[in-house]
Amino acid sequence: MWYVTISKEDNQPNQCEWKDLKIDDKPIKFFQAPILDKFKGYMCKSEGSELWKLTFFNHKSYSEKLFVRFSDTQPRSDPNYLFKAFWDKVSDGEPNNDQLETASQWLRGSKSICIENYVAKHGSFLFVDGRGIAVFSTKCFGNFSENCPVFFQRYILLLCLCAAYKLRIEKLINELANAPDDCTTLNQMIKESYEFSARYYFRHPVRMENTELPFVWDEIRDRMRLQEYLDEFLSQASALRHVVLEAEQEHQRLRQEKLSNLMTVALILLALLTFLEALPLFGSHP
Repeated sequence: MWYVTISKEDNQPNQCEWKDLKIDDKPIKFFQAPILDKFKGYMCKSEGSELWKLTFFNHKSYSEKLFVRFSDTQPRSDPNYLFKAFWDKVSDGEPNNDQLETASQWLRGSKSICIENYVAKHGSFLFVDGRGIAVFSTKCFGNFSENCPVFFQRYILLLCLCAAYKLRIEKLINELANAPDDCTTLNQMIKESYEFSARYYFRHPVRMENTELPFVWDEIRDRMRLQEYLDEFLSQASALRHVVLEAEQEHQRLRQEKLSNLMTVALILLALLTFLEALPLFGSHP
């Protein structure tokens, strides 16, 4: 069995030799090209675990860095984890109660995940919820690496992409909540949000020629409500901009109205002063 935690990279020094991330001794190729172009991954072994350092959307404004730890024994839980994952091999067609309980305790700290909650497909049992994923396989997909099944490592990379998307969208939401009430700032934020969505967010970031990965991504994306999350943010950002624009227009209208009233008063006073200055001239004629 294998236990996985996905956390934000803490930039703490680690005494191991980092090398380019490969799965089954092959570079990562199953993402769509725009994601691959801005992806960096490194791996190493340290204290009996395999570690990954990942960077998604490698751009000065959007970069998200993650730290992944694989262990073949249950590690001490990281309180700051984003997601967890679990894998074990099935010998009798489906996972037994002890296996299900172990996975449930790791993900949720309870026995609440039952076999009915799993989806059986491509020779695996897959469970996805807001805390992470659990996988049981009845057979091996490809070769097993030194550390854990190759297909499971690919699943973890999909879960990491989901974590990166969630982190980026949450940052956009927080930036929106703290944005000043001016259209210039909001316009720039909305522009950057749509740019991120256009350049890096894909409903289907996995190349479709893969067999099981698009299905796994759909399960992760739908359960984590990523598309709904992003659409809601973009809708709120546009609505806030509309409100702020209306407020600015009303403020401008009132300012112009006030200025117009002041000018009217000034003209009346000027006319009155002109009239008063002219009164002696009227009285000087016989």
